Amino acid sequence: MSSTAKAKTAKLSGLSVFDLPYLFNIYYVVRTLLNYFNSIPNSRQAQIDVLIDNIEWSKREKRIFLKHSLEIRLVSL
Repeated sequence: MSSTAKAKTAKLSGLSVFDLPYLFNIYYVVRTLLNYFNSIPNSRQAQIDVLIDNIEWSKREKRIFLKHSLEIRLVSL
């Protein structure tokens, strides 16, 4: 992975729903964040880590639809 890709991956991995606890349409923010990983080569492990963190958050916040959609996305990786 190039240094630019590593920097982008690290920057995206630092973002999560923990930073946005009161956002109304959190699903769209999470989906957009995860879509950015698709353009970064060799970022699969970082994407998996971010997905797991967001799934745990959605369980705690009882956001069932978000949890299910994130789990489906995790399985598809």
